[in-house]
Amino acid sequence: MIYTVTLNTAVDRTIEVPGLKIAGVLSGRTICEQAAGKGVNISRCLATLEIESDAGGFVGMEEASAFASSFAGTRARTRFIAVPGRTRRDTTLLDPVAHTDTHIRESGYVVAPEHLDALRADLAAHTKPGDILVFCGSLPPGVTPEAFAALIKHMQGLGRRAAVDTSGDALRAALGCRPFLMKPNRSELETLMRAAAQEAPASPRALVMLRDVVAAGRSLLGAVQTLLVSLGQEGAVLISSEGVWHGACRVAPADVKSTVGCGDALLAGYLAGVEQKRTIAECLRMGVACGSACALTPAAGLIYRADVERLLRETRVERI
Repeated sequence: MIYTVTLNTAVDRTIEVPGLKIAGVLSGRTICEQAAGKGVNISRCLATLEIESDAGGFVGMEEASAFASSFAGTRARTRFIAVPGRTRRDTTLLDPVAHTDTHIRESGYVVAPEHLDALRADLAAHTKPGDILVFCGSLPPGVTPEAFAALIKHMQGLGRRAAVDTSGDALRAALGCRPFLMKPNRSELETLMRAAAQEAPASPRALVMLRDVVAAGRSLLGAVQTLLVSLGQEGAVLISSEGVWHGACRVAPADVKSTVGCGDALLAGYLAGVEQKRTIAECLRMGVACGSACALTPAAGLIYRADVERLLRETRVERI
């Protein structure tokens, strides 16, 4: 069973603004407004793939019912803990002329220690040994990287498998938990390398070549079992003790609607393969196809089954 844990959920609003520029009066149209956050996006993608999951974490009291209803009729169940305050708003501005996306992120509720205690108890009560808990997204005010790591370690101590997709200090803290899976992008992989070497944070060194990414990932295998590294248009690399695989699927630039949430879809597809007990190569193939399918839609973490099935046939995976 997969349980997604989003500590800092969001309400995503996507607006299309042709010829976007600063200042002046512009015309636009709202494409969608939906419950979001990395784990929410992952559970939504899993539901599209007919994979069951529980979506949990925190949500502002004002949006609790909307988050629950957003998964009605799907194979995803919600177990969000409502906290005082408002769920943050994230706005994406799409310019179909320049083919750009601009993101505006707000702050939301504050999480108190008793809320973390309630989440810890809920996770312990409603998951079982062997379940995958996907800890993902940014940390809300009130949750320190140390508290985040403590939550992961507590659940691992109960026999749960932890997958992590976050950034910055939270990512560095999670590395010390030795999770079974981490999904960094290029710059986040550099953050992990510095954390493993106990170096001071600095501007990431560019991992330009694929061989650089592979070497960096291999250097971390003592601290994490598997690394799923997202590479944007270049696909993704899966690095584990069993070997290294690269997967890619070409999407024409003109067909790309938005890149927001593509990494979430990548992780969802990979985890779907794990849940279905597919081979490593096939798990990566499913992940890359889902990430590519997400690029064809304007909303974060939205995929269509028909797109995934078509792109699966076009996704190439090779062992390197």
